[in-house]
Amino acid sequence: MKYFAFMVTVCPAFALADWGGLPTVLGDLSGEQIQPKVRTCPDGSSYISWFDSTGGGYDVRLQHLNINGNEMWAHNGLLVADLSNSST
Repeated sequence: MKYFAFMVTVCPAFALADWGGLPTVLGDLSGEQIQPKVRTCPDGSSYISWFDSTGGGYDVRLQHLNINGNEMWAHNGLLVADLSNSST
């Protein structure tokens, strides 16, 4: 999946309630972005991790969104673990 529209595919009710129904694209690299995990913080911000296959294997990426759904770190998130796994 080239575009990773997390809030539409994984958590549509949350996105419509808090972010006006617009999809939040966290990663748009050339590889597949899969298996998102979300942790909401007490202040309303969220951390989202996922696997990205852009580098030839599945690596872990992380993004921090503020309460309005804006990216707090660089677009496409931070590369947390360069694992190059052939599967997840």
